[in-house]
Amino acid sequence: MTHPDATRYFMTIQEACGLVILTATITDGGGLFLLDMGAPIRIAHLAANMIRMRGLRVERDVPIAYTGLRPGERLHEVLVGPSEQLVPTTFSKINRVMNRAETPTLATIDQWLQTLQKTLTCRDRALVRARLFDMLREPAQI
Repeated sequence: MTHPDATRYFMTIQEACGLVILTATITDGGGLFLLDMGAPIRIAHLAANMIRMRGLRVERDVPIAYTGLRPGERLHEVLVGPSEQLVPTTFSKINRVMNRAETPTLATIDQWLQTLQKTLTCRDRALVRARLFDMLREPAQI
């Protein structure tokens, strides 16, 4: 396990499929939707419950090792960004995600692509990653 306090959202395949199909009935062919997955669950709690359900004892029969968060991994999932808001739909378990920020113009997107093409020729993953994050933070300055 990565961290004792790590949480994640879970839902059954049946729940997910049902909500995805339902979402298709309310969309006009586009958009971003967030399904209500309930409260996040601590991974450590889930693992301990699964061990006990098998009739085993946590740490005695099955040790739990914590490896630490991997690069880029979050302790808790973030489902909505700071410039986004959830807008209710006609179904309580489905929300539309709306972006409050301005949509970039085609000229801006073209400039991003040119910048990325130049950056990719360096073959420096860290530089490419940094450049992508720069574009996300301040698109007008790229």
